[in-house]
Amino acid sequence: MIKFYFLPPKKKKFLIFDRQFDQDSFFKLFNKKECSILDVRYESINLSILLIVFFKSFFKDIKKKYLIEYIKFTSPKVVVTFIDNNLFFYELKNYYSLPIYIAFQNGRRGREFYSLLKKNKKKNFCADFIFVFGDIYRKKLLGNIKSKIISIGLLKNNFFLKKQKNFKIKSIVFISQLKFRFEPLMKTAISKIELVLLTFLRKYCLKNKFKLLFFPKENFEDYLDCKKDLHIKKLIEKNAVILKKQKNVHKQLNKFNLFICLDSTLGYELLARKKKVIFLPSINISNKFKFSKFGFPSKYKDKGSFWYNYYNENIFSAIINNIIRIDQKSWEEIIKKYNFNLMNFDKNNFKVKSILKKIA
Repeated sequence: MIKFYFLPPKKKKFLIFDRQFDQDSFFKLFNKKECSILDVRYESINLSILLIVFFKSFFKDIKKKYLIEYIKFTSPKVVVTFIDNNLFFYELKNYYSLPIYIAFQNGRRGREFYSLLKKNKKKNFCADFIFVFGDIYRKKLLGNIKSKIISIGLLKNNFFLKKQKNFKIKSIVFISQLKFRFEPLMKTAISKIELVLLTFLRKYCLKNKFKLLFFPKENFEDYLDCKKDLHIKKLIEKNAVILKKQKNVHKQLNKFNLFICLDSTLGYELLARKKKVIFLPSINISNKFKFSKFGFPSKYKDKGSFWYNYYNENIFSAIINNIIRIDQKSWEEIIKKYNFNLMNFDKNNFKVKSILKKIA
């Protein structure tokens, strides 16, 4: 339900563009009292700003002009977004150039996003700073968005690092990408891939005496409440123990040291923290959904030390056996060349803090 406010919005140093953001990590960098939020999905509307827009625009393109007028009225020093795939954010500086515009990448982007960037190149997309996961994303944005683009990894992930030690692996954590409430086509395709993989992993774990754990993408309560996909839930429970997702996911998963996923962002985050992660997209299982190969938008071979793009149980077993066998030092040598490109790690967000100290 939309909330309406009559009084003009307060003027703060930082304006957060879109309510959907990682508050815990964000307020480690910014003083919460100096921040305000612009609801770009119109969860709330300020009637004072809306009246100004009506008088100026005569009901033409009101939605976008409302956002621009809101920023002008509040005149923040910095406008920040975590929704880096909202292309309108990169148009804002053309309408009102005074604030510093900063975007943080919060998810891995597919072909559609980069195609849209190229198609809309005439819109002169720009920002002051874009903080991205890794160097491959920086390269993809260069030439499409005028900005300083810096590889830092994921803001939340950078606040959490614990030195990895050699210890005996007793369990395998499968990181799920199932969404039970949204994207039914993707859900159907991913569920098909994941269920086949879980069946294989159950056999592998039984044979090698490992515990198989299922880590859900959604909140545990949402998962339990799911009625439409009850058959999927039962199949998962048959093959694995379901982990209850805690608030601090990074702290929760730190006690485990072997993870398997299709192509999860969380998988790349764990890899950046030097955890043992195996990527098995298995893109040949489902024709309905073209799942990304490992490392997209980078172009790697279909088979590597810790990934394989197609479903093959013998190859899977060989990769898992090898990763379990090698020590932590050898593992870190293997992944060193991939982290900066795919998911960098900026300890305690040193780069971001340094830049913010200069500009704010």
